[in-house]
Amino acid sequence: MYRPDIVSVFRRTARRHGDRPFLIDSQSSVTYAQAEQLTDVAAAELVARGVSPGDTVGFCAPDQVSLWLGIIAAWKAGALPGLLDAQLSADALPYFVEDVDAPVVAAAVERHDVLRAAGARSVIDLDDLTPVPAAGQPAAAGQPAAAGQASGAQPAATGQAAATG
Repeated sequence: MYRPDIVSVFRRTARRHGDRPFLIDSQSSVTYAQAEQLTDVAAAELVARGVSPGDTVGFCAPDQVSLWLGIIAAWKAGALPGLLDAQLSADALPYFVEDVDAPVVAAAVERHDVLRAAGARSVIDLDDLTPVPAAGQPAAAGQPAAAGQASGAQPAATGQAAATG
């Protein structure tokens, strides 16, 4: 019995509905086709940074388009997204960073120093990994794309998500 995984379901949906809106927040939006392209590039970047199938990729950012693209990119790289609450205090963060045990954490710039101090091995800018066009702007060809909650909670596997900023 064939059981499609989340990546194959996403790819199929992107082929069928490429020009439809997929993710929207107050500052940016992407179509299914843009998300497919951006997350392919971001997944390759994660692999180039040492992420292997079965690893966890940490994400520490507010709910936004780039976060969801990062989560999909992690899945495409064969990794699991480990979500770190972007509002965790510096005192609480070391426990969650250790629990996620990610070779790479993609985060909002304002969280980089506190994540490094908490023991994150490699911290990268989520917006560099998953650069998204401003709302209403097309994505540039070849533009890269890449994820949060150390409690073990994982995002629901849905065909469409809308992130708010």
